Amino acid sequence: MEYFVIGGDGKEYGPAPIGLIRQWHQQGRLNSSSLLRRKGEASWRPLMEINDLSDPIAFPTDSEQSSPGFSGAGEDRWDPLYAKPALPAAGYRLDIVSCLNRSIHLLLRNFSSLVVGTFLFTFIFFLVQLPDYLLSVIIDSVVESVEEAPWRLQLVRMVSLFFTSFFSMLLTGVLLGGLYCFYLAHLRGENASMGMIFSGFGRRFPHLLMAGIVSSAATVIGFFFFIAPGIYLMVSWVFTFALVADRNLGFWEALESSRRIISGNWWRMLLLLILGGLAAASGLLFFGIGFVFTQPILFGAITYAYEDLAARQNRWWAAGHF
Repeated sequence: MEYFVIGGDGKEYGPAPIGLIRQWHQQGRLNSSSLLRRKGEASWRPLMEINDLSDPIAFPTDSEQSSPGFSGAGEDRWDPLYAKPALPAAGYRLDIVSCLNRSIHLLLRNFSSLVVGTFLFTFIFFLVQLPDYLLSVIIDSVVESVEEAPWRLQLVRMVSLFFTSFFSMLLTGVLLGGLYCFYLAHLRGENASMGMIFSGFGRRFPHLLMAGIVSSAATVIGFFFFIAPGIYLMVSWVFTFALVADRNLGFWEALESSRRIISGNWWRMLLLLILGGLAAASGLLFFGIGFVFTQPILFGAITYAYEDLAARQNRWWAAGHF
């Protein structure tokens, strides 16, 4: 029997056999609350609740774990599997400046890859928006004079324009899921290929598709009703696609997990999105072409915020202890 493990850095490792899991636990790299998932299953459980591992190991509590975060004596590197105590994100203040600074440095270190990958995403996203735009033009041409049209005709036009966002709602989540996988690979020092941009069309496609439809529809409706609900949902659900693509969550679980993770830092997340958006938009000042080079700053900042907050939920988010 093999298991996947959530390490102290919030990343997923494995699959690892039972013998190796026991060894990690005895070395203090895992504790009783560390989350594991049996290969072939979708649910995560604390180590102490898994029958295959609960005996004969006696599981110490978090406070009984040794304090060093290293894998062995004499080593001076941080061991990502070490079971650091997880802090709920609500008790952590998101460092907006740090997210933006790290995003800029990430862009400088991986300039060509991030620029080309983000441009590819933007180009495909534009193509997806094209049918919606054409439908809106057709609707406007039918209603020649909106100002003079009867209120019933104006209402029909508004409802029609809402449904013309159907095509973009279908694939927005799928494309964003692939983009965040691409950025997370860069951020974590893993091999990041352009093919990752299309990874949302793989096995997580149904959940990314549903996440995109539900979040887009709910946000649009929220904006329709006094704007504020739409802004709240837009910010609260910003991690949804990363959670589906990176953590293999279902679409509804990802929506709710994103909201809970961000809840204690909602205003800071809003400010990060505003500042990141301004940084991305600054490229438009350079004949519009500069947007290609500045847009990665926004996505990089969001990805770093996701890592900062989700890492502190490495067992809280999966176990539902928010």
